[in-house]
Amino acid sequence: MYLQSDLKITSTTFLHLNINSGDIIHKKINIDTIASNLSSIQYSSDFISKLALHTQNINSPKLSNLTYTFAQISNLVHFSGLNNVTTIVLDGLRDGDVITHLFSKCLQLQHVTINMCWFTCDFKIIGAKLRHLSILHCFHTNVDDIHAFNLSSFEYRGHPEKRSIISIHAFNLSSFEYRGHPEMRSIISIEAPKLLKEFWDAEIPDSCGAKEMFDMVKDFRLVVEVVIPPKRDKIFIKWKVANERGLAVKLDNILIKGKMIFANIPRFQRGRHVKQPSSRQEKDEAMKGRGGRF
Repeated sequence: MYLQSDLKITSTTFLHLNINSGDIIHKKINIDTIASNLSSIQYSSDFISKLALHTQNINSPKLSNLTYTFAQISNLVHFSGLNNVTTIVLDGLRDGDVITHLFSKCLQLQHVTINMCWFTCDFKIIGAKLRHLSILHCFHTNVDDIHAFNLSSFEYRGHPEKRSIISIHAFNLSSFEYRGHPEMRSIISIEAPKLLKEFWDAEIPDSCGAKEMFDMVKDFRLVVEVVIPPKRDKIFIKWKVANERGLAVKLDNILIKGKMIFANIPRFQRGRHVKQPSSRQEKDEAMKGRGGRF
């Protein structure tokens, strides 16, 4: 059975609405939702034909949560109906600069998750009330530019076939988690004076021994901890920001190439630094004293 005409949903009692169209909505139709007490909508469709693209008009002033799984949303969902949405999950979009439009129209957004989306233009996020942001496995070719004064946590997981270029300006950011792929090159710039929590957490297979790893990371201007398991088949690296309150942290050109990690990080003008051994003998003594950890 296929829907052949416009669909109108009207209710004063609905609190949650789940629409999974599949291939039932088989032609271009309008979906109108009028529900004064509706707080959340979950919409999904795996039917990607352009003939099946249908517009959605949402008139639900109490709507605060939207989960949308489909290839397109621009010109299909009127953002004017999302004025009060605070939580949104976008999954599987292939929709140009929808993110920029979303944040310019939905000014109440606080929690945003963007998963497995495909973008071909600059990715700019300006959110005065945004507090938690997750960008997971998205394919895009340009820059992620994020300005969010009240953002407190940011999770980023890169796409295995595209490098990440991320610029973050978030005064209140305290937690940043980045997970990339060994063969993906990334450029990251962070301005977050309150960043305190560990922000890099990666397991990267490598055949390097402790001494080689120490030589490789000795120029990092960060607190670096290298944990080498007994079998030495993996090296677990943790980076922690060494900063003081009020110090803007900027990381430039974090490069992951093959199985080796390199970084070009400018020296902080203030704050603690990792003390570097000045000679080969001091390096060897430092490694013996720490048993492979520093």
